[in-house]
Amino acid sequence: MPQQQTLLIESQYLPPIHYFARMLHHKEVLIEQEEHFEKASYRNRAHIASPNGPLRLSVPLSQGRSQRRPFRKVGISYDHAWQKQHWWSIKNAYQSSPYFEYYEDDIEPLIVSPAETLLELNNRITQTIIELLQLPINIRFTQSFQKKYDDSVLDFRSKIHPIAHRTTPDPAYSSPTYEQVFDAKTGFQADLSILDLLLNMGPRSVALLEGAISTL
Repeated sequence: MPQQQTLLIESQYLPPIHYFARMLHHKEVLIEQEEHFEKASYRNRAHIASPNGPLRLSVPLSQGRSQRRPFRKVGISYDHAWQKQHWWSIKNAYQSSPYFEYYEDDIEPLIVSPAETLLELNNRITQTIIELLQLPINIRFTQSFQKKYDDSVLDFRSKIHPIAHRTTPDPAYSSPTYEQVFDAKTGFQADLSILDLLLNMGPRSVALLEGAISTL
């Protein structure tokens, strides 16, 4: 797979498969940390499988969703036990998946251990997934906000979005298909959190991620 230009993308919580496929295709990734928070995005939410279709998990923020500060300073609220709720939902969804027991001890601390900022939480999740799958991805962080970049950077900020009409079509991406826990009941649920791919496919996830982006 030929290496493309640097990918610029926002920080996401338990990112979807598309996010990791894009990062793997580019190898060098620039994470935006100087932008203002954008509500209703994958920055603080994720979708996992459930017997009723995709289940949304949302990380509550310390000052609500109206964040007028750099993303790197956006704090997390612990007014209620959302971490236990998220982990219970993940465990309930995937405990019968082929690789849940194999990765359980790696994933649970990512969710239940407190983090001061959303960036810290998201980054430790992303870095751990990269390490578990041994993905050759090099991540750096923006040092200032720039609205536009030159052609050496592919700006993918806010293009992978949980709301369909706010998602920018990516003609190079094809969602990989694989066996899922609830597919007999719900049919295939496309582009859920990377956890869905990891816990169902384990090390075979890498080949599926590599094949998800075509060279146009």
